[in-house]
Amino acid sequence: MNLNTKYTDYALKISDHTGPENPGITEKEFEDLAMGAFAFEVHYNPNQGVLDEVISSGKLGIFNNDELKFALSSWGAVFEKALWQERTHETLRVQIVEMTRVNGNIRSMTYELGEPLNIKPTKFKRGNLQLLKSEEYDNRVVAFILTARYLNESSYAKVGEEIDRILMLIEAEIDF
Repeated sequence: MNLNTKYTDYALKISDHTGPENPGITEKEFEDLAMGAFAFEVHYNPNQGVLDEVISSGKLGIFNNDELKFALSSWGAVFEKALWQERTHETLRVQIVEMTRVNGNIRSMTYELGEPLNIKPTKFKRGNLQLLKSEEYDNRVVAFILTARYLNESSYAKVGEEIDRILMLIEAEIDF
């Protein structure tokens, strides 16, 4: 959640500079914000091996508490909903990167990352600031922000609540 918030904060700063007028930001400032917002994906990937084994082997019966059995057996649906939201968010991130690739200058934006890989600076004049004047770019950045906020405030929050509930039920089962 913290990384997602950090990436969203960068995107929010970008959205402050979108519009038809010349942006009040330098090429370098925009590129740094864009790299901070869109260079990395967000994925929650817990290890579910033991839970999957207990469920698939039919051993949920080892638990006495029916609420715990139901919570463990329905965990997949809670987790899958968060994964769906992550995929939606990731699709928007990829679309923004693709817009930059097509309408901007990826080499200019990623030069510092590419330098250790012997990627030389761009020889082209086109930068990336013109993306900020694109309504399509603005729409995608705003959608990226909205899906990120929903992911944190709803999907991840529900996952966290469900984990806490299951842990409480397991503790009660152990104390039983």
